[in-house]
Amino acid sequence: MATPISHLAASTFLDHHDDPTVFDAALDLVDELLKASTEVVGVYASVVEALLPTIVAVLKVRASWEKPSAPIPYKSPAGALKMQVLSKDTALSMQPEAVDLLSHLLRTSPPEVPLLEPLVGGAFPVLMSALASASPEDSGLLQSGSEAVRWYVTKGAEQLAGRVFELGGSGTPATNGLVLAVNVSSTWKLFCRTFWTSF
Repeated sequence: MATPISHLAASTFLDHHDDPTVFDAALDLVDELLKASTEVVGVYASVVEALLPTIVAVLKVRASWEKPSAPIPYKSPAGALKMQVLSKDTALSMQPEAVDLLSHLLRTSPPEVPLLEPLVGGAFPVLMSALASASPEDSGLLQSGSEAVRWYVTKGAEQLAGRVFELGGSGTPATNGLVLAVNVSSTWKLFCRTFWTSF
């Protein structure tokens, strides 16, 4: 049951990312499934497996891309791997919601196990790269990103501290994940102070 609902959430995100009511309903289904399951860790892993490829693909799109579109993978509710091609602008506009979805996955991570490897080794460096290349006009992405960074530190500080990440093309030197998270958070706070004091 978990897998079809997870795939439904992924396809709902792609089709209705700008309709918070529809997307929140899909997330509520996933939450209820996690609460009702006796095998929470296994169900959670299937939810992450279904949603993370879509989140990561959306976060890899950059404003500097010369391509006019981006292929975004997702699995249909029946489990078939599909590709939805989005315009670059649409994919960029989805990034705050993609990061909100990532934060949701981090927040609901079962406390009895460490963060899953795809969240740490796959999604974390992509999120950091997206935040490092964001401009002040990307306030939605930066705001959502600061929340995701908070959940990464809350749930996986030891895992982040024990790994070195290199963000290709961002100009950020290789460093452990915890230092990287703090640096990104500090940059966001500096941006907020600069922005609010300019009025």
